[in-house]
Amino acid sequence: MIIDSLPEVKGLSPEEKWQLAEELWGELMPGEVEARDNAIELLVNERMEHYRANPETATSWEELRQRINDLKHG
Repeated sequence: MIIDSLPEVKGLSPEEKWQLAEELWGELMPGEVEARDNAIELLVNERMEHYRANPETATSWEELRQRINDLKHG
């Protein structure tokens, strides 16, 4: 594996490894990281607009946590 020839990478924190992966991907696919970030920002903005127009459709953290627990144990 390539990582065996780069021992300093093994010492990175998980966050630093994600950052490294993103930087490497950005070099391989210029523009893709920016396009992804723009797509994420657009999606978040669309969902916030929907929430502001329809706040009753939102799920509280307590309800969401219960649904997740129900899925895990049910």
